[in-house]
Amino acid sequence: MKNSFPYVIAEIASAHEGEVDHCINLAQMADRTGADAVKFQIYNRENLVSTQHEKYDAFGIIELTPNEWRKVLTTAAGLNADVVVEVYDDVSLALCEEVGAVDVYKVPSSDAGNSAFLKKVAATGKPILLATGGATKQEIEIAADALKENRNTGVWLMHGFQAYPTSITDTNLAEIHNLAANFGFRMGYADHSDADDTELAFVLPTMALAAGATVIEKHFTDARCKKGRDHYSALNPDEFVTFLSRLRRYGNAIGSVSGELNEAERLYRTQMKKFAVAARPIAAGEIIQQDSVTFKRTGQEGFGPDKLSSLVGRTVGVDLAPDDPVVEEVLS
Repeated sequence: MKNSFPYVIAEIASAHEGEVDHCINLAQMADRTGADAVKFQIYNRENLVSTQHEKYDAFGIIELTPNEWRKVLTTAAGLNADVVVEVYDDVSLALCEEVGAVDVYKVPSSDAGNSAFLKKVAATGKPILLATGGATKQEIEIAADALKENRNTGVWLMHGFQAYPTSITDTNLAEIHNLAANFGFRMGYADHSDADDTELAFVLPTMALAAGATVIEKHFTDARCKKGRDHYSALNPDEFVTFLSRLRRYGNAIGSVSGELNEAERLYRTQMKKFAVAARPIAAGEIIQQDSVTFKRTGQEGFGPDKLSSLVGRTVGVDLAPDDPVVEEVLS
């Protein structure tokens, strides 16, 4: 898994319309945008949906055969981008492991409480993204227990769900911090906002970074205007390039918590903080009293107001005029 922040996934989902060559073309286009990863959804319809489900037929139309997926995955393995696969069943997981091209697995939220399946995915030793949209706290707790041994390999909880598209009021980015606090895993965000609202589609993932997400998943298509499957939240290639550029630029503002000042902050401190200067002429050999010094900006590091007690009682080694910095070098 590429070590980049943010780690951005181009989600192809059902945009391939069940056509293997189109799936490969989409992956190649996504790779050229500079995305960190391309993502596929692999399922076996008979293991996924009941014949009574309203989308049973639709899933059959877009389902690729195992041999077609072998062709897709083998081709994708040669891309610069990582290969992420969302697996929905044991058969699909076995197929992916057989090909050996998958860098990262994602588990849909429908299997958040499926401890047995989660443990099988975890046994591959690959980093895991777990979707949490629509999952209950109890289901996520089951998943967290099943995946606890994979913390070092990498586990991310992926907030977000597809509502074709998901409204801004249902986005609930506050859940990113809440999930991180409750389960201790790293966080990601699967954005499903209206792609036609490009301002929202670009801003929400950036807000997710500020909320604590380090992985961003975004749907990808070749031409949203065709209104194919999963077009609602999908960006066109040129839009995805702009999206990546902005997200990575704005991501630089997140920084990290180190407890130490960086170079820019140290320069700011030197220029702006008040340090001790002579409040009046001080002769060499004089002992500093509390009223001997005052504090002003000097442009050089010295004794701040919090260090006054360490100055009082020290002896000055040279003559000082008013406003001369009282620094360690002038003390004896």
